[in-house]
Amino acid sequence: MSLQTKALSMQRKIRIWEILIICIIVILSVFLFLLFKIFSRDGKIAVITIDSEVIRTINLQTQANTVFVPDKLENVIIEVNGGKIRVLSSDCTDKICMHNGFISKVGESIICMPNKLIIEIRSNYE
Repeated sequence: MSLQTKALSMQRKIRIWEILIICIIVILSVFLFLLFKIFSRDGKIAVITIDSEVIRTINLQTQANTVFVPDKLENVIIEVNGGKIRVLSSDCTDKICMHNGFISKVGESIICMPNKLIIEIRSNYE
């Protein structure tokens, strides 16, 4: 076997191991993502904070089809529907809080920096 053939053979083995490692990493990542999605719990409570002060705590299971304006923000409308909560309308410039959509899982949050608004989903046990 020539030196050139030996070198090509070694390169192929390295490539096969690299491909195998990449496949294992991708499969493991997909598995962990699905595991997280399946076992994440729906939150029971939404805590609305404005400027580091808790304004309102909402039980998402009992309040349905509710639209309200927080006390300190006249131009922000929050909607609670089907155990989920979202910012329906806001006067901030970038509207990221509105584009976030509904949240319902424990640990999810909506943050509106211009209005200093934070909506967090928590469980009853926190």
